[in-house]
Order: sequence, then structure tokens, then C-alpha cells
Amino acid sequence: MQLQNIQLAVRDQMGLPTDDGVLTDTVLTRLINRALEVFSARADWPWLEAATTQVSADASVAFPADTIRILSIRVDGEVFVMKPISTDMADELSVATTAAGTSPYYALQGLNFLPRPAPTGSTTYAIRYLLKEPAALSSPTDEPTTPDAWIQAVIELTVAFGYRQIRNAPMADHAERRYETLVEEAKERLSMSSASEGGGRMANDRGEPDAT
Repeated sequence: MQLQNIQLAVRDQMGLPTDDGVLTDTVLTRLINRALEVFSARADWPWLEAATTQVSADASVAFPADTIRILSIRVDGEVFVMKPISTDMADELSVATTAAGTSPYYALQGLNFLPRPAPTGSTTYAIRYLLKEPAALSSPTDEPTTPDAWIQAVIELTVAFGYRQIRNAPMADHAERRYETLVEEAKERLSMSSASEGGGRMANDRGEPDAT
């Protein structure tokens, strides 16, 4: 669903004219982006998964800048999955080294991860991670990463923010309750879908439920 359609849905739900002097398109865009950010932080939504590779010979490797949580790290692509360890254990292994591409462990330290034992040469790491937040929408035709199947929750939260903006607390509270219900339903449906597939991914890469 495009930004302009989300704005229209919010206006329809609140009974707002397109030329409203308070909740203008600019204000609604800001509220929609805020709602997308809040909704995205509520769970490990599969549509926010990302993957990248980092090549480094260092004993400390920086995460991608948009990382909120590491899901897995593989050495040299598909060779093996590194196992997480504590920073204390990483400190104990810091004096040891291993050949490039053979570090079996990693520890998290700030915005970096520490391959242990440290490799003696350049190593390629394949990293799966969760994005911090979705890209902000700005153009009327921009589309969020949140699938259409779940966008109603974002609309409800935007409506709640809109009512807060015009100081209508009862309607804002009502919209927030609808939002919370939709969030819990979305989490439950994702959990059930994952369980039915043996703990695997959703039926498609955008996290939408199977059409059947």
C-alpha cells in the first residue's frame, strides 16, 4: 500500500477532509512514519530481515549500520554458522588465533562482533540481521516494507497519534486498543505459520500469510 493510500485510509477513519488545516499531508506522513517505526519494533517481523557480507581480517568487525539484532553469522558464506559466546570467553580466547575462515565463535561488543579465535587473514562473514527501522516514507507512491496484510495495525496507530494531535484522548485510546489487538493477532498468526512450517520462514519473503 502506497503512502498516499495510507493517508487516505487514516483520513477516512478519522473523518478528515483532504484540506484539513491541522492534520495535513506533511503531518500525516510524519505520524505514519512514527507508527511504522513503533510497529516494527514490536516483534522480529520477517520482512525486516536483511543479509549482507563483511570482509575483514580484524579481531573486531563492525555490524552493518542499520542492525538492531544479529540473527546469524556464517564464515565464508555457507561453510558453517558461528556460535555466540560471552565477552568473558572471548577475552580468554583473545590470545589465540586461527586460520582465515575457521573462527567458530563470536561475541557481541557494542556495535561490533569479535570472531574468536581471531583469524590470521581476511575472512568473509555472511550476516543475517534485523533492521533497526523501516525506511521513512516521503513520496506519495512510496511503499513501506510492512506487508499490506499487516498495514491496518499501522493505520490504527497513526489514527491514535492523530487523535492525540488534536487532543481527543478517548478516540486515541480507542484506536490504540484496536492497534494492540491487531499487533497480538499478527504475532499469533506469524507464530502459527512458522510452527506449521516446522519453524521455517513465512510462506513468502515479505512475511505475508499464505493465500491458501
